[in-house]
Amino acid sequence: MKKLLSHLVAIALLAVTAPMLLAADTQTEAKVIKITGTAAQVQLANGETRALVEGESLPQGATIITGAGTEVFITPMEGTVSTVKPNSSVSLEQLSVTKDGETVTKQTALLNLKSGNLVSSLDPTKKAINNYGVRTPKGVAAARGTVFTVNVNGTNYRVVTGTGSVTISAPGVPDVTIASGQVSVSTFNGGAATAASSLPAAEQQAVADAVTVAAAAVAAVANNPAAFNVSPAVAASELAAVVATTVAAVPAATSAVVQAAAANAPAQATAVVQTAIQTATSSGQNAGQVAAQVSSAAAAAAPTQAAQIAATATRSAPAAAAQIAASTAAVAPAAAAQIAAQVTSTVMSQPRGGTSAVPTMAAVAAAVAAVVPAEASNIAVAVATQGVGNQSRNTTITGTIAGAVAKASGASTASVVGAVATATGGSTSSLTFFANSSTATNAAGTAGAVATQATQTAQQQQTVATQVNQATGTSTVAPSTPVTTPAAPTAPTTPSVTSPVTTPVIPVDPGLITVSPSS
Repeated sequence: MKKLLSHLVAIALLAVTAPMLLAADTQTEAKVIKITGTAAQVQLANGETRALVEGESLPQGATIITGAGTEVFITPMEGTVSTVKPNSSVSLEQLSVTKDGETVTKQTALLNLKSGNLVSSLDPTKKAINNYGVRTPKGVAAARGTVFTVNVNGTNYRVVTGTGSVTISAPGVPDVTIASGQVSVSTFNGGAATAASSLPAAEQQAVADAVTVAAAAVAAVANNPAAFNVSPAVAASELAAVVATTVAAVPAATSAVVQAAAANAPAQATAVVQTAIQTATSSGQNAGQVAAQVSSAAAAAAPTQAAQIAATATRSAPAAAAQIAASTAAVAPAAAAQIAAQVTSTVMSQPRGGTSAVPTMAAVAAAVAAVVPAEASNIAVAVATQGVGNQSRNTTITGTIAGAVAKASGASTASVVGAVATATGGSTSSLTFFANSSTATNAAGTAGAVATQATQTAQQQQTVATQVNQATGTSTVAPSTPVTTPAAPTAPTTPSVTSPVTTPVIPVDPGLITVSPSS
């Protein structure tokens, strides 16, 4: 009887402990994926301090310490990237997974941010198993599938949510949930969830810096998601979400976020620009102004993508084509001709493009030439050689473009017309006639104002670059603005009356020509 009773007790104990055994917590490690800079150290639980090594695994209890100009990317759990920014200290307080058999039912990472900045990016597809938090001096900021930034300075904290939501928990006080685009500042309104626009000016700038830091970190992951074991689709989606949240909730940080994103993920630059403009449009902002602004910002950070960036911006805001092209060329003057060509090609592809777009094409070419006058002939040729139909129409359009460019840039009409004639096979005398048309003169007349605004936008990007460098603690390529004063349009000259060898072209006012774009 006693033996039977013992067996029954053993079975009962097994029934109670079996689920615990099946769902046991296992301590894990965080992997160091990437280190930028040379001032990264790790302090182990036993007190040993040494240089941090890219690729190594860190145990629970280790503390990452970064100096100036250094940031460390780690994966504390699958699908999560934590970026320790410069001049920060972060302890790996808890790292574990819970399994039911071979299935992970929970993965936990609790990081103790002692000082500095930490950006956290969590795969939203793993919300069901994610248990992630960042400890601050006044509570834990927890999330399951989001992008957020935490800053700790002494006993105070600042939490900014880029996507998803974050909940701050502390003993004895109600939880605070911060929605996407909101912030929690321990020194303002008791740490309650707040819109960035409601904060004092100094705090608004701090929030702008925080979203810039987040964009840079998330973009670095999107630039090489495989290295972080993150899905490319998830990485791109998180970057787009951070950009969209910034444009809608912290519009003053738009240029900085776009520039930081493009600098860290050049291949994503066009997608970033498109997201920014679409968000600006849906939130009631001036799409044309934002398009010129973000195109310039992205091209400043990724000049090799300048032409594609400008074309993307033009597709989203075609009415601002000239301003977009000029602002982009101002920060990427080496690509001026390609920028003008791709923007005009985009204009022509619009439903009312083709030769009906002559005034816009001339305006784009003239504005870019006014900003980068040294490239006048190349700009005129690049735009004039776009496919626009038969030879007679080509003469009308290319002559108008050549004249607008010459007048806007202060270049010799003869030299620009000559370059266009050589490139297109057109008649110099016929091209000269149209170079002095009212359409060419009008385009040149508006180019000066557009170029002035474009140069100012480019100068603003220099300031933005400095802000990005300061916020992220790293270096971003600053835009180079052409040192030039937009040339005043020159007066049209009367073409010499000479009969071309070929059949004369009957002058037609380009503004009256409306045909569909050629296929």
